[in-house]
Amino acid sequence: VYTFSITAVKDNAGNTMISTTERVFTTDSSADTSTGTIVGIDPVHTETNVALDKVISITLSERVDPFSLTETSVRLYNSTNGIWLDATRSLSTDGKLITLTPSEDLEVSKRYYIYNSYYAYLTDLSGNRINAYNPYFNTIN
Repeated sequence: VYTFSITAVKDNAGNTMISTTERVFTTDSSADTSTGTIVGIDPVHTETNVALDKVISITLSERVDPFSLTETSVRLYNSTNGIWLDATRSLSTDGKLITLTPSEDLEVSKRYYIYNSYYAYLTDLSGNRINAYNPYFNTIN
């Protein structure tokens, strides 16, 4: 059991806090060492006829450390043309849903791979790596 106390804090006007505030908390005796996984992805692996304006969603088993969500930890690759796509990455408030929005529409009849934890690792809030999963999909003809 731990106790955290705050006392004698001053506001911007120089007034001192009248009373001490205490918070009591405990920590779990076991460390989180489990590796997070991808539990859902849209579009699904090997999906065909994917719309050209598709926004990609990746659902995870654990909350992601927002600082690990970078240009290199989650990427979109046009394997037909051999190019990495620019995209915006966002993380839901619960930390378990990544949205990947390409900056331009996808191209017709191309194969795209979604790379995560391939060049840089996504991690959970305890620093454990999220397992890599690199599915692909094909756009409409």
